[in-house]
Amino acid sequence: MYGLTFEELRKYKNIPKLKELIDVLGNAVEYNWLLSGHDFAYPAPKQIPDDEDFTWLDGEVLVEALKINPHFIWCVATAYKKNISKENVLQHPLPFADGYRGFWTPEITMQNPLSEVEIIIWHGHQVLIFSKSKEIIDRFAKEYPNSKDLVEDNKNGQNEAIRKALETDNIKWLKSLSDFVDEYKIEKYIEPELYKEMQERIKIEQ
Repeated sequence: MYGLTFEELRKYKNIPKLKELIDVLGNAVEYNWLLSGHDFAYPAPKQIPDDEDFTWLDGEVLVEALKINPHFIWCVATAYKKNISKENVLQHPLPFADGYRGFWTPEITMQNPLSEVEIIIWHGHQVLIFSKSKEIIDRFAKEYPNSKDLVEDNKNGQNEAIRKALETDNIKWLKSLSDFVDEYKIEKYIEPELYKEMQERIKIEQ
């Protein structure tokens, strides 16, 4: 599994719109698409109702819908091979953006195992892209040179968060980080001395 992420400091202003991201993918018409967890700023295509939990679209219909270049604040767009049915896709939970902790672990996965590409617009200022294809991720990395490899970024982020929690003596935050590391079994990605210090600090408070 491959992934990248990039963000903009000016929330809602500079983040690429979904149309731009689909254009980088280049072959959107070759897939069926599930849009879920979406929230529009403006305008709302008639093909993608804002009051529905999800929308299932043929690739050609999605491309047509995005011609008006709608701006999403939240959105998960997942692409599926044409031979995968809507019924099979909906046997899995709907992908969502807000609160999905799996975005932030080094062992990244797409929310639906049947999908080929997952594009997330997160709170209007961050984009995350997952794919089974390194070539697709490389295509986005070339288009957005300020992007970061999501696996490496998550490794660094976890270590930095633990370091800051220790420096500020924030035990509640430290315990939450420890629970996250244990839940996702990612101890191997944490600097050994940092992990040891975290566990010792938590033990003192118990």
